[in-house]
Amino acid sequence: MKAFSMVSQEIHLMNRPNGFCCVIVHSISLKHITIFEILLLVLIIACISVIKSSAQENDKIDHIVYLFGNTSTKEIRKLNLEGLKKQLSNENHPFSVIHLGDILKPGNIENQLSELDQFLNLVRDKPNGDIYFIPGDKDWNNSGKNGLEAVRKLETEIELKQNESNIFLPSNGCPGPEIVDLSSNLRLIAINSQWWLHPYDKPEAPDAECDNLTKEEFLEDLNEVIEESAGKNILITGHHPFVSNGVYGGYMPLKRHIFPFADKNPDNRVPVPILGSFYAAYRQNIGTVRDMAHEDYQEFIHEMKNVFTLFPGLIYASAHDYSLQLIEKKTGFQIVSGSFNEIEPTRDERGTLFKASEYGFTKLEYYESGTIKIVFYKLMNEKISEIYSGKLFKSGCFDLEDHDTPVNRHYIPCIETKTETNIKNVPYPGEPVTVAGGKYKAKGIKKMFLGSLYRTTWTEPVSISYLNLDTVMTGLTPFAVGGGRQTTSLKFLANNGKEYVFRSVDKNPIKALPLVLRHTFVSKIAKEAT
Repeated sequence: MKAFSMVSQEIHLMNRPNGFCCVIVHSISLKHITIFEILLLVLIIACISVIKSSAQENDKIDHIVYLFGNTSTKEIRKLNLEGLKKQLSNENHPFSVIHLGDILKPGNIENQLSELDQFLNLVRDKPNGDIYFIPGDKDWNNSGKNGLEAVRKLETEIELKQNESNIFLPSNGCPGPEIVDLSSNLRLIAINSQWWLHPYDKPEAPDAECDNLTKEEFLEDLNEVIEESAGKNILITGHHPFVSNGVYGGYMPLKRHIFPFADKNPDNRVPVPILGSFYAAYRQNIGTVRDMAHEDYQEFIHEMKNVFTLFPGLIYASAHDYSLQLIEKKTGFQIVSGSFNEIEPTRDERGTLFKASEYGFTKLEYYESGTIKIVFYKLMNEKISEIYSGKLFKSGCFDLEDHDTPVNRHYIPCIETKTETNIKNVPYPGEPVTVAGGKYKAKGIKKMFLGSLYRTTWTEPVSISYLNLDTVMTGLTPFAVGGGRQTTSLKFLANNGKEYVFRSVDKNPIKALPLVLRHTFVSKIAKEAT
């Protein structure tokens, strides 16, 4: 082979699952190419092609998630339920079933316990499957006055039937977010969207059963949980969508204008066309609390869009509208999972990748490479048919020539994270330490202008034991610092593979202030008041 002067480099092509192919080319010049060199370049291209196809063919499924909801308005269509059950019985991969709310008809839960059994039976005797429930507005007594009592009672009945497992998320009517790791690479973040929208009694301060009791706390915690989930696939679930092309999203087909009373009772077909048009216009522009036009719902939409803008590449799965929808936004995907019990029409809007007014359910496939795929299924009695499939995110490790599919930026397994630890070995102090928040002491002018607040509580000495990182939870290793707009957190990895987080009790609101006010007297006053 002649000496070449134009390029001097090494090409290493590796296929992690099946060994490697390595081709080394030194100093290739395009001026003096021989037949042998052309054959060598062809070999390189062929090797690349084989590696890519081999890697993709051997891409294994890590976990599968099945989504459905909206089973509370009518008697369960048992043949459709049997169709879903048949699909799950043939599932060989680890999977989770998530009911996205509106589980039972409002009213006496005791008379509907057999229906709960039908849902739980979907995964009974299946060691590779689990089921979870997310509350919807119907589960809060149809957004009624006894909603909190109703949703807590429903949670109790569901979890009693499942040996008191924590499968109703979030718990106690709290806003969440609540975390469940469905696999080592997939994190479920469940939120209670009805808590945000409920017009009557709901957990608020000083209710001690919830970690978050204000919208601000909920949003800060949600941002923090997403940030702390770096390196994993993230699936956010709630009952209410923040984007929808269905009836709750303002689409009012002709029958809504003619039969307005069918909205409350589907069997009521009394035609009132003029009144129906006024009612449809009301739903589109002002709306009930369940409509996306309602001011409280609009606030929820605004805040969720902010979260997706801050953390691009997320998937949010919901129910509420009785249709199957997949909507792409620049920042992520919105799934409306439909129902096998009832259907409503939907329309085409910008960003809609798929829509169908069909009985059905949704499947998400999470691959070990980081690829995420979606499949929508149509149910017609016990018959199942696939009506849409697509790739939501491609792997960041291969398949990069696919320019139409965004990269999964949250989970890229081929990137190895290096952690450097320089921990000084200090003897473990056995005696507790007594601490107090001395910086909140105030007297004289400061106390007169800023107030007493809770200064005596903050400055009260508290005895606290040290955390022994060698023995607690079989050993803890600090690996990252996180936090939201007010909280600082320290993350620990236990020897059992689980992650734990310490969060500061003392909040610092400086990040919640506009940039021009940070590090000014305003930030100090805000911290005093907080």
